[in-house]
Amino acid sequence: LLIVNSFNLNWQPYYLKNQNKYDDFKNIGTKFLFILILLCTILSVLWPSIFKINYNSYFLIGKEFWSGGSIIPLITISYLFYGIFILQMPSIYIKNKQNWVPIIWGMGALLNFAGNYILIPIFGFYGAAISTLISYSSMAIFLIYKNTKWLPIKYNINNLMPIIIISLLIYFYQYYYNLSSILIILLLIIYLIIAYYLNKKIYQ
Repeated sequence: LLIVNSFNLNWQPYYLKNQNKYDDFKNIGTKFLFILILLCTILSVLWPSIFKINYNSYFLIGKEFWSGGSIIPLITISYLFYGIFILQMPSIYIKNKQNWVPIIWGMGALLNFAGNYILIPIFGFYGAAISTLISYSSMAIFLIYKNTKWLPIKYNINNLMPIIIISLLIYFYQYYYNLSSILIILLLIIYLIIAYYLNKKIYQ
């Protein structure tokens, strides 16, 4: 959330000053999504190792909170969708659609509230994470749909698809085989090397 909000502080002034540079919107969006996917994968894979860091049997995160770490992948995906929503925002201001802002945020808040009300009694903190995912993804998808008429902002899917596939493979491999911390770190090093070369392709 901090990364997305920090990006937005610079993103909004940029697109307001460069309202006709639609190719820049596409290129910046593709690069930012690449970074978000990278960070989401690292956090989703690395969190068990981070939680277990300890010194003289004192853990960085108390054992009583370890079970809560399992929602981290859902939360990171939620903020990935929030990032997509932020990237789609130029149309709101360039096309003078500010009246839609409270509608979209209101929809997200309503879905989050309803999701919490229904899901938390059934799934506990998983329910809260699922509600957050539903809320942000719905906002992003709705704005993308409206932008098909207002201001289509597309991304280079061909550049993003390799990192998406590799990220999913790494996450599910770690999830199903429950790798040790050392193997997770080695896997992430390989992942970062691959991401580095894929990123060079995007910046060409």
